[in-house]
Amino acid sequence: MPPIDHTARINGLGLHYVEWGRPDGPAVVLLHGITGHARVWDTLAARLEDRYRVLALDLRGHGDSDAPEDADYRISTMAEDLVGFAKTLGLSRFDLLGHSMGGRVTIASAHASAEPPPARSGV
Repeated sequence: MPPIDHTARINGLGLHYVEWGRPDGPAVVLLHGITGHARVWDTLAARLEDRYRVLALDLRGHGDSDAPEDADYRISTMAEDLVGFAKTLGLSRFDLLGHSMGGRVTIASAHASAEPPPARSGV
């Protein structure tokens, strides 16, 4: 099945993403590097699509996504976009893979959404 292009409205921007695979499969979100775009993941997505719902996001100002008028390209802002993307698509659980800048966004979003460890007593 060919990939499908979509646009989601996140934090005031139209963020483009490409979807491959099984709509009912476990979700995998892919984030490109600073000079990339969603379609850099075509080869990997083709290998995953028979088992997963693969979603490659064009980060703000990249590929076919809108550029922010305020030129805010901070990693923390892109991590907020990722959280909004997951909420908009109803992704409560998903695997996340990022390359270069996308890896930094992945780390920032994981850190922001991590639950603090339970308090330990007697230590």
